[in-house]
Order: sequence, then structure tokens, then C-alpha cells
Amino acid sequence: MLSLVLSLMLSLMLMLSLPSIHLFNPTARSVSDDGVGEYPRLVAQDSSNHAMQRLRVLQPDAAAHLERINEIAPTATDADQLELCAGYIDAFLRGQSWREPESVSARDRAALAFTEQFMMSVGDVTQEQIDAMLAHVTPEEVYGFIAALHVVDMTLRVELVAGAMLR
Repeated sequence: MLSLVLSLMLSLMLMLSLPSIHLFNPTARSVSDDGVGEYPRLVAQDSSNHAMQRLRVLQPDAAAHLERINEIAPTATDADQLELCAGYIDAFLRGQSWREPESVSARDRAALAFTEQFMMSVGDVTQEQIDAMLAHVTPEEVYGFIAALHVVDMTLRVELVAGAMLR
């Protein structure tokens, strides 16, 4: 499954400048108003829906690939943990506040710390951050998480731009 995620990422990146779609995990819990205690549910917003509709018309192959990679990404890792990290990335990129839910495990904290550094500067991810994740999962699971996290990060960033450009 991980190789399929990576293959789709590569083919999508080679096709064109990336379009917009919001990662959607229908099994994720919705976020409360204060953002505490529940994992955020990422759903396409009005501007994203419009952007995706326009993209389907302008670049149907790219839209199909992007939708497919976002369906597959959560299967490469723990989907709940990915949703937690996606919520953090989404809030950060939109300039919104985000608080870590009280029920977050040490494993999730390690993933959040890695996520923060990954989205700020992937080249500055430290061995300590990787080791913190490896304390809870295998190297293969870390790799799957990183691949899925890349899809989420890329999609959320593109969504912000495409949502404004494809009105």
C-alpha cells in the first residue's frame, strides 16, 4: 500500500502544479468548538469544493489522482493519528489556534512534534524526533506515517492557494 501512495504522489507531482482537495476521513471524529478532546475532522470547505469542481473540469486526470492519493494516504499509517496531525497542520497554515487534546498519548505527542518540524522545515527534522517516534512504532510504520503526512501537508497547502485561485 505504501508503494502505491508513493507512486501516486510521484505521478501527481509530475503531472502539473498541484490542485486542491481536502483530505477527508469519514471515520474521524469532529472537533469541538474549543478544539479540545476530539480529533478534528477535515471536510472540504465551500472554496475547496468549488476549487475541486473547477479542477475536475480543467484537469480531470490530476483531480482523479489527487482524490485517489488522499483516499490511500490514511491506509499507510494510523488514520486517527494522521487526522490529529492533519488538524494541527490545517490550523497552523490557516493561522488558527490549536490545542492538543488532553487524551493524546506519548506516541501521538511524538508524531505531533515530528509533524511540527516536518511542516516548518523537513530538512531540519532531528534524529531525536525520529527516535521518539521509533520508541513507539517500527521504522516501516514511521516511513508510512511520513509518506501519508507528506500527502496531507501538500494537499492542505495547495488547497489554500487553489481555493483562492480557482474561484
